[in-house]
Amino acid sequence: MATTQETREILTEIDQRFKELSALWARLQQKSPETLLRKPSPDSWSANECLKHLNRYGRYYLPVFDKVLKERSVQPTTYREGWLGGLFVRWMSTSAEGYPEKTMSAPPGHRPKNNLMLDETLQEFSQQFEALQSIIQKVSGHDLAGSRIPISIGKWIRLQTGDVLRFYLAHHVRHLHQALRALQ
Repeated sequence: MATTQETREILTEIDQRFKELSALWARLQQKSPETLLRKPSPDSWSANECLKHLNRYGRYYLPVFDKVLKERSVQPTTYREGWLGGLFVRWMSTSAEGYPEKTMSAPPGHRPKNNLMLDETLQEFSQQFEALQSIIQKVSGHDLAGSRIPISIGKWIRLQTGDVLRFYLAHHVRHLHQALRALQ
């Protein structure tokens, strides 16, 4: 069910989700490199593989967000999420303890192929994190419902910028929690 909210509420949600992501990334950066490569079980992803997965999404979405946010727009006072975008956000959401509300498998093109190249993975994620931080700072003042972005797993599906950004942040939080669980 799509909901209408004050735009400032959506911006607060985006900001809070980014702060959560920042805190999780800071915790992950404190871990030793060898622990980031350790898999909790043969069928589970290591923390490194979680970051590789997120890097794939960042390579697609960050340039698109940057392009959309360079366009001039006027921010309306309300934001109505799309029904499909809202559903995707809810599917990616985690509980307060960091566990996914809905389990699912990554699409084939977004699964990490190996557990190698830790330094490159960390460097790319760090650069993408800085790019995301810049994007979050640009969001205020833009019409998050005015532009539509094709999603990475099906370019024919185009969702509102605000819904895709909320999905992207929820997806990152979900997998950073997973990465931290892999270290336990």
